Amino acid sequence: MNIKKTKIYSISLIIIALFVLSSCATIPDNSSYVTSYEDENLSAKIIASNNFVNLKIENKTNSVVTLLVEGSTTTMNNGETSKLVPEGTRFIQSNDIQSPLLIAPKSNLNKSFFAASAVNWDNSEWEIKSWVNPNSFSLIFPYTIDESKNYIMVQTSLLETEEVIGSIEVSKNYWHILFTSNDDYKEELYQMALKEAINKYGDNIKLVNGTYEGIWSPLSMVLYFDVLGYVDNIKFKTDVQKILN
Repeated sequence: MNIKKTKIYSISLIIIALFVLSSCATIPDNSSYVTSYEDENLSAKIIASNNFVNLKIENKTNSVVTLLVEGSTTTMNNGETSKLVPEGTRFIQSNDIQSPLLIAPKSNLNKSFFAASAVNWDNSEWEIKSWVNPNSFSLIFPYTIDESKNYIMVQTSLLETEEVIGSIEVSKNYWHILFTSNDDYKEELYQMALKEAINKYGDNIKLVNGTYEGIWSPLSMVLYFDVLGYVDNIKFKTDVQKILN
């Protein structure tokens, strides 16, 4: 019994050592900027990063607003135009006809989108290539209300930023059962930091100099001393810059 325990502890120490040595890394952040749109029917906050556009839309009316996703267009950084596809859509279905989205009266919609033409099959896996043009971002999103067709239309440039006005740090524990890995934590932590930064510093900001740091968590002991997997605590640290008006 003692020999078995010694082997388990030895394996655990090796795994912990390798994980701690390899988990700290600096990864370029998805720089983002915030802009807005408003008309008599709705107001929209638009947060653009390298791969996604997040729309936070408020329906100000007493009627249902229908977002015509299939008619949306954006200009990519290669000069081509592409329709937008809601996050959560299977990549293989990116070019399929997209269903409209409904916003009830006096309510809100929070949805992220990616460019259909940015989806790429590479090295036996799907990926979304960086497609947002930082110098000239454009977006057209048609919608209907009371049988009248209107458009959310945005065209802007990524403005020069002021000096750093603050910093944000967020973290979360991630469980890797049977040593599975998932890169979704990057986007999740980035969005957590962006939300906190907007709440603290206002809308016209961007995140820069972001780093991800993974540290082995003692919760790994729950997984039979790392034999059945591990838990890491990943921190995302980023500076906050204000966009000049």
